[in-house]
Amino acid sequence: MQRSVRHRIGRELNTHQQQDPVLQPQAVHLSQDWPVIGHTWAAKRLSRAIEFNTLAQSILLVGAHSIGKTTLALALARVLLALPSGDRVRVNKLVDENRHPDLSWIRPDGGIIKVEPIRELLHTLALFPVESAYRVAIIERADLLHDAAKNAFLKTLEEPNPAVVLVLTAPSVESVLPTMASRCQVMTLRSPAQALIEHELVRRGAPQSDAERLAKLANRRIGWAIAAQRDNDMLSNRLEQLRAFVTALNADMTGRFAYAEQMAKQDRDVIGDQLEQIMFMWRDAMRQGLVSALQAFAAMGAVASAKSRIERDLNIRLALDVMMFDIPTGITLQAL
Repeated sequence: MQRSVRHRIGRELNTHQQQDPVLQPQAVHLSQDWPVIGHTWAAKRLSRAIEFNTLAQSILLVGAHSIGKTTLALALARVLLALPSGDRVRVNKLVDENRHPDLSWIRPDGGIIKVEPIRELLHTLALFPVESAYRVAIIERADLLHDAAKNAFLKTLEEPNPAVVLVLTAPSVESVLPTMASRCQVMTLRSPAQALIEHELVRRGAPQSDAERLAKLANRRIGWAIAAQRDNDMLSNRLEQLRAFVTALNADMTGRFAYAEQMAKQDRDVIGDQLEQIMFMWRDAMRQGLVSALQAFAAMGAVASAKSRIERDLNIRLALDVMMFDIPTGITLQAL
């Protein structure tokens, strides 16, 4: 059952709201306090929940990789940690540097979240906030919690400290334990439209032609597009990966299976990202008339099946071998 953050400090904050105009609803500006791209609806919902003291103590943000889940979580943390002082400039600086005493930010280490940092987090969350109305904990990629870490964390989800707000991120609801998801308010974030990503890249100084290409290759992942704008190697690596795939498609079966063998050596998340980009490439090639709809749908079906098998923890190499066997030939480097 979801619980409001105001069990213990509700009356205290309501008193502050009457005395301190900084906490009045009009002081919360979406454009300034919620610098998110493509998730305005989520920012509005969280902002209104804060305004009316109905914010859930445990929130699970789900969606594809690099679409803004962590950005939204940090935006929520900045707003909450500025209560009741209203000193947003200082709070924003401390959050950006991950130095705020009331913010705990847990991220995977080596593809997993071990039990030790979770135990440290639980000790911290049992304490009163140092300078804010809340303690905020962000657990990035909660789906990668080790079994022992999950068990340790469940107790906190069941009975959180009234002054604590927990924000978890994961690729999907299904990727976390049902007992964890059921104790959270789930918010599903969708990938921003390509045009919105192009606009943001241009706003950040990219020439229109570069913005169009980056947005296309980003596969609607705003985080990747922004990072690639700063790092040319990311763009080069993605193009190299796609060229290697196209080359393998036009080779014999030995060449195709050799490609699958090399791809299978990578991390699951990396493979999933590449498979999504391959599906997007086929879709784009069909729209440009470079391949037939029959070819494109057959290829995208084979890639989607491989991605689904890998997400279900089935044999990665076998899933990729089947994909490379089923995908038709016909696509060329023109598609890039």
